[in-house]
Amino acid sequence: MNYPQSGAGGEPVIICMGRVLVAFDAATGVVRWNHVAAATILRLFRVGARVLATTGESVICVEATTGQLVGTVQLGFQPDAGLAIGTDLILSSGTSSGSESPRVACLGSDGSIKWRATIAAAGPENVLRVYGGDNSRRSEIRYPRTGYNSGILFGATVAQPDRE
Repeated sequence: MNYPQSGAGGEPVIICMGRVLVAFDAATGVVRWNHVAAATILRLFRVGARVLATTGESVICVEATTGQLVGTVQLGFQPDAGLAIGTDLILSSGTSSGSESPRVACLGSDGSIKWRATIAAAGPENVLRVYGGDNSRRSEIRYPRTGYNSGILFGATVAQPDRE
């Protein structure tokens, strides 16, 4: 259920509690809105005027000021790390043990996938392929296969995985 905005206005404080996002008025503590997700929310990110929240292999996109659901996108993987960069969100998971599967995605603030990368095991190597939002192949690299989690670095900001 959504509540009308009240109190002093301005940016709400958004708290994640299991499956629910709750936005409080920072000055008064009045609940402005809440949104119940279909699954447990694992991570929150502020991207532009929106909140993007990971729920397993999907991401929900909600307007930060109103709680209005913009949409949901399926990633095809559960991220180890994520980093908001301007109006984009980069999510990644570093390990793959079989056929080609999604492992990196760049989402815009509308929740759409701008580009993605897949990883496939090929003998002692992994093959990473990058695709555009239109599914056109952009590049490919090969590297030694090892068991690890991903991390993201952009400028002076680092996002490390919190799963072991």
